[in-house]
Amino acid sequence: TPCDSFDEFRRDFDPDFDYDAYCDDDAPGFGSADEHSGSDEYGVERMTYHTQHDMYTDTTDSALAKAAERGDLRSVKGLLQDFKERIDRECKAESVSDDSEASSDDSDSDQEPQVTTERQRELKLTRFLNLARRWNEVEDKWGYDKSWEWNCDTPLLKAVRNAHVDVTQFLLVHGADPTLKSCITCDRHEDAASVVSHLLDVAGMGPKRTRYDLIDDMLTAAMRFWPEAPYNGSGSAREEFTNRPTNLPVLVAAVDAAVEGKEHETAEGDLAREREEERKREERKREEILIMEKRRRNEEMRSKVLERRAAKKRQSLTTEARGSVAKRQKASRSGNWRLWERR
Repeated sequence: TPCDSFDEFRRDFDPDFDYDAYCDDDAPGFGSADEHSGSDEYGVERMTYHTQHDMYTDTTDSALAKAAERGDLRSVKGLLQDFKERIDRECKAESVSDDSEASSDDSDSDQEPQVTTERQRELKLTRFLNLARRWNEVEDKWGYDKSWEWNCDTPLLKAVRNAHVDVTQFLLVHGADPTLKSCITCDRHEDAASVVSHLLDVAGMGPKRTRYDLIDDMLTAAMRFWPEAPYNGSGSAREEFTNRPTNLPVLVAAVDAAVEGKEHETAEGDLAREREEERKREERKREEILIMEKRRRNEEMRSKVLERRAAKKRQSLTTEARGSVAKRQKASRSGNWRLWERR
């Protein structure tokens, strides 16, 4: 953190610097105690901390973003349903209050409160789907702070980054904005398309790459219906989420078609891989049979060669023995037996 580099610099170049006093909880500086607030209707908490020169407030991930990061589709559905029911109750109560005020005032414009309530409901629901954590990047400049405020991952980006296909599909068909960018670390600004593109480059081969391919197809199908939000920058202040898809029903159909097409393609690919593996197994069996047959022939040839050598050796020994007997007989007939024995 900037605090760590600042402290190391002061310790190295200022031997009189009182580090313990600087990091005391009662003293101003990076060591001051944090202040936490309770969670709001979106499940977001605010954390306030102090530097030596200023005070900053970060927020935590929403409950929906945490569930999307875990890939918990059941929790994502439950959170969205609960939020819809809560804002429906609030809008209904506001509508009843507005109707009573309009009737007491005898106003002719009795449709305006209902339109306003519906718009507020839509804005709250869109904010719930796209709310991201805010964090401050602070750099100490010897006398003042240089700071930037960034948006972190939306629930959709959390699901994309962790390859949760079902959660990504659910968020896309319910209106999550894929054009919003995030900054999870210094000088790294990404939207959903760039995130999945980077992950595809480093994923290699395997089941995870298949999931990233499916997510890429879903995002490609959905991006055709989303104009770029004016607040899509990772450093933009997102007070109201007014960006909408041009045609949500067609977007839903396109995303579902991409999923079904990819699943069909995946099934065909699995079948092709099984057939290829079966073909390879058959080839290995044939090769093993050929090798065994070759070994058998070699053993037969070797045994025949050994038999021929043994027979030739026996024949040679028999011929020598017969020659010796004939020579002894000839010597005995000629009376030269003793000479033969000496030889």
